This record gives sequence, C-alpha cells and structure tokens, in this order.
Amino acid sequence: MRLYKKAQGATEYIIIVGVVIIIALIVVIAMGGIPGIGKGATGRAVASYWATADVAVTDYAISASGTDTIIIKNNMR
Repeated sequence: MRLYKKAQGATEYIIIVGVVIIIALIVVIAMGGIPGIGKGATGRAVASYWATADVAVTDYAISASGTDTIIIKNNMR
C-alpha cells in the first residue's frame, strides 16, 4: 500500500511538471522567444498598426542597389 502512494505522488508530480512546461513553452512562443515561430503574429500586429495610423505605410520595398520605396496614405480624413 505504501509503494502505491509513492508511485501516485510521483505520477502527480510528473503531470504537474509537464503542464507547467507546456504553459511556459506556449508563453515563450507567444512572446516571440523562439526565432521564426512567434514572428508571424508580431508582423501582422505591426502591419495592422501602420495600416491604420494617421499616416499609414501601405507598402514598402528595399532593393539590393539601395533604392528604398515607401508608399504612404493619409488617414487623417
């Protein structure tokens, strides 16, 4: 009977540690801590902000030769 309680306690501990690790991993991914995984949401949020700002940046291009093009829009109407 005593061995059973030890095994149950160890199993509960492993499950709790697993849940904590999964939650921590979700938080790290959401914050963009892993390169390439959380960047899509950040890029969409930034694009959404600049599309609705008073002076919106609707498109941009950067060429290898150094020519930069930015298309802006006046949202102050």
